[in-house]
Amino acid sequence: MGFPGLAARTARTLLCLVVLAFVAAVPAAAQHVRVGVYQNSPKVDYQPGKPPQGLFIDVIETIAQREGWDLEYVPGTFAQGLARLGRDEIDLMPDVARTPEREKHFDFPREPVLSSWNQVYARAGSGIRSLLDLQGRRVAVLEGSVQESFFADLAASFGVTPTIVRFPDYASAFAAVVAGQADAVVSNPLYGAARARGAGLEDTAIIFAPTGLFFAAPHGARRPLLAALDRQMAALKQDPSSPYYAAMRRWIATEPQTVLPPWLRPVALAGALLLSLGLLWILTLRRTASRLRESEQRQRQVASEIGRIFHYSLDAICVLDAELRLVRVSDACVKLWGWRAAELVGRAFPSLIAPDDRSAAIALLADARGGHPTAAVESRSLDRGGGSRSIVWSAAWSEDQREFYCIARDDSERQQLLQELQSFSYSVSHDLRAPLSTISGFIGKLLADYRERLDPPSLARVERVLLATRRMGQLIDDLLDLARISRDEMRRCEVDVGALAHEVADGLRQAHPELDLRVLIAPQLHALADPRLVRIVLENLMGNAAKFSARVALPTIEVGQEVDPDTGATVFFVRDNGVGFEMRDAQDLFAPFHRLHSASEFEGSGIGLSIVSRIVGRHGGRIRAESAPGQGAVFRFTLAPAPLPAP
Repeated sequence: MGFPGLAARTARTLLCLVVLAFVAAVPAAAQHVRVGVYQNSPKVDYQPGKPPQGLFIDVIETIAQREGWDLEYVPGTFAQGLARLGRDEIDLMPDVARTPEREKHFDFPREPVLSSWNQVYARAGSGIRSLLDLQGRRVAVLEGSVQESFFADLAASFGVTPTIVRFPDYASAFAAVVAGQADAVVSNPLYGAARARGAGLEDTAIIFAPTGLFFAAPHGARRPLLAALDRQMAALKQDPSSPYYAAMRRWIATEPQTVLPPWLRPVALAGALLLSLGLLWILTLRRTASRLRESEQRQRQVASEIGRIFHYSLDAICVLDAELRLVRVSDACVKLWGWRAAELVGRAFPSLIAPDDRSAAIALLADARGGHPTAAVESRSLDRGGGSRSIVWSAAWSEDQREFYCIARDDSERQQLLQELQSFSYSVSHDLRAPLSTISGFIGKLLADYRERLDPPSLARVERVLLATRRMGQLIDDLLDLARISRDEMRRCEVDVGALAHEVADGLRQAHPELDLRVLIAPQLHALADPRLVRIVLENLMGNAAKFSARVALPTIEVGQEVDPDTGATVFFVRDNGVGFEMRDAQDLFAPFHRLHSASEFEGSGIGLSIVSRIVGRHGGRIRAESAPGQGAVFRFTLAPAPLPAP
């Protein structure tokens, strides 16, 4: 009986061994990984009927081959892919920015595939250069992306309120801008750089939110998958010859191209010709005196240096005749204005300046022609496509040649930064009001409730704190006025300066009933200017006149006009009979926060005259002060540039 049992057990053992051997011979099934794809070239690019491609696709297929994964691509939009990831319908979603909010719903590996940022692209000639230019504009964003929240937070921090329009993919977002359904689009620079130029869009200086880009997985369910991604990404990044860097070179990097400027060949031929002529000239004059040869060589060197400066200067250099027509332009002028050199020659120079700035440009040329030294002036320049950019330029006049020599520099980037700085200053000054109001309110409450309980020294200290908060509030208001005047659009029209002066005088009498103030206003005071800004000028000048005349027996303010005998320009003036000042201090009067008297003598923030100077300058005019201690002061200003003398 023992032998049959043993035989049965032996047979079962052999059967188990056969089964195990058969199972071992069958390869293990590959892990099935579902990957969402959408259209966002060159990182991820999916077109119906074609296999996916792009940087993330090359990376995941390399890792899948190493790990033995079976990949299934699930197409859709970016928003659809994130929704599927949240419902655990796919295993990985490529090209996902990691944010604290997304970490609540998805898991991310430690190793990013790529680092990127966001940039705004706009139609060429739209005038959109900085974030402030997006006020009220329509901006297209990718639906479901972090760009929308990042962009909205950035715009809100600067007080800008654009209209955000959502699109399922970048292709439709860019197409909307081209079709006029949006004014600008937010994109990553990889897609934008490849598509913007072909769509007639240009990049702007609005760049924000640098971030890492990852594969994302459903929350809490793909730990082994993410660990494999981290392990493989670390290995790929350590090897410069790995498929990862090959994919980077294929999809991201571009080979540098050397493009010879079109003028290089004729310039080289001309240079060779000039060199040949120079050699012939030297051979012809080789028997002349050594001194003459050295003089000739110096002249050629100077001419060559002048030619190089004229043609290769980064600043635009041009020559105008007495009628302000262009007669010679440098290569930088072509780049600045967009016309060829032959098209610029003969064109009236003022036609290249924005209409609102032409009067100031003509005034600068008038000063140069009159023999006066000229300072750099800021203007908006018009290019061939109708676009506008800021330039800083100056001019000099040659009486012998009867020509103007002008140098201009593109100042657009600095102006954009200045606007952003002014906006930032405005925001900071505005935000200071809230805590200051709180301090002032508590101090006022303290005085109201405990004035009788405070000893005299303590009461004096509290009153000094309250007075200081009021002064700081006035200073903040003045700073806001200074920033606002620099940004607000100016609107010229016929202004009754005399009527505005009467209104300001009535306000001064109501504010200072203790003064026996006499105000003399000449009749027929008119100007072509912005009435709101002219009122601010009169309020500051007449207010200062009343303040600094308050201690004389009969304070008097006179408002009138004169004619400049040299230029024929109309000059307005505000005169007082107050304390006056030393003329050596006149040049600093218009600088912000500059005060000739202490706050205990005369109150004020020291910004009023700076505001006046800026308003007059925006009108193309000038302001100057004359005074003597104890003899009063007179401020003369113009609201238009001086006319150009006849040629």
